[in-house]
Amino acid sequence: MVQVALPLGAMEDSLAALLRVLVLAGAGGVGLAAVAGYVQAWRALRPIREAMERQKLFTAGASHEMRTPLAVIRAHAELLEAELSEPEQRQLAGGIVEEVDRLTRLVDDLLTLARDEGPEPVIETRLCDLAGLVGEAVRAAQPLAAARGVRVVYEIGAPRGNGRRARPQAEDPGQIPAQVDPDRIRQLVLILLSNAIRYTDPGTTVTVRLVPAAGSRGSHRLTVEDEGPGIPPAELERVFEPFYRGDAARSRATGGFGLGLAVARWIVERHGGRIRAANRDPRGARFEVELPPRTG
Repeated sequence: MVQVALPLGAMEDSLAALLRVLVLAGAGGVGLAAVAGYVQAWRALRPIREAMERQKLFTAGASHEMRTPLAVIRAHAELLEAELSEPEQRQLAGGIVEEVDRLTRLVDDLLTLARDEGPEPVIETRLCDLAGLVGEAVRAAQPLAAARGVRVVYEIGAPRGNGRRARPQAEDPGQIPAQVDPDRIRQLVLILLSNAIRYTDPGTTVTVRLVPAAGSRGSHRLTVEDEGPGIPPAELERVFEPFYRGDAARSRATGGFGLGLAVARWIVERHGGRIRAANRDPRGARFEVELPPRTG
């Protein structure tokens, strides 16, 4: 019995040692496979990252280079428009100015998106009257709305249905203080307004509403609502993607490059806020922006 037990014990020890070796070898193999996979993935992604960086640098450089000739073309077109006497010729010269302005906005949008991850600071915040900034953007959009036959209404406070009074416009400076970049906020409101005016029908109303933050930890809420056809549900999450234009036929009819809402999201996120799109019942689209009173 003793002679049989000893070999069995030795065999059990040998099996246990072999099991430990196999476990360690397996763990080592998994670790080596993970490291090798990471290295291969890094090597595969490196050309993609380099290509994206080259594309970003090209976009930024091209945008800078295009600004000067566009400014020269615009100045010459304005001089030509002032010298012409025939109404049709003046209209043609004015069309050149409008198209140059349109192309300039495209260049600015491209430059904004190209700087997204760059070292150059493009958001310079300071304490401002948010109600006044929104009001300035609304007034700037009035000519576009008038040309389309669309009425733009600006209200401050919750809708009347909630028991709070909404006023047509802020009058007291500093009424709704917020630490924001004033130029970017005006740009944000103009993007949302021009988008709403473009896609709504003549004779309808676009409503801009600014609701102040409720308490120090709340957020200011800006909404832009139109009475247009709305946004297909499948596109609600994609409208903020660069160059996404949704319905191709509608995009060709209304113009645009699919950059405005991407820039709007960029501005909101750089202020630490959120932006989302939704459809209204029974008709129309609604864009809602939440901005913290203080950025950073």
